[in-house]
Amino acid sequence: MSSAEKLHACRGMPENTFNLLCAADPRQNRIVGKIHHSDLIKEFHIHCPVVARNASPGQFVIVRGDDRSERVPLTIADFNRDTGEVTLVLQVVGLASHKLDELGEGDRIMDVVGPLGKKSEIRKFGTVVCVA
Repeated sequence: MSSAEKLHACRGMPENTFNLLCAADPRQNRIVGKIHHSDLIKEFHIHCPVVARNASPGQFVIVRGDDRSERVPLTIADFNRDTGEVTLVLQVVGLASHKLDELGEGDRIMDVVGPLGKKSEIRKFGTVVCVA
């Protein structure tokens, strides 16, 4: 099988594509928490242990809510390697994000591909002060 044939619908390789139809773990891609920050801003906590284990600051995932949805790239806002949870923040603006917003706690996201992208380089500069 060529590498092109191994590509998943979200354009991930088998080792970083987590589709609920092929998941051995029934918790895979399950929404374990959802926070409504406003009418348009939602925070999802997703059970996806391989992504959580391999994620680094600055990376993102691509998700599809169902098999007819568009691919939506979302920055990994936080991750917990111990619990296997990944935090994603969504702004509801189009059809695909509206479909994702319809999912609630206990529902499963069809596809999660990642972590993708170049991780942020974080260097030690000494004492740093943040002013807001």
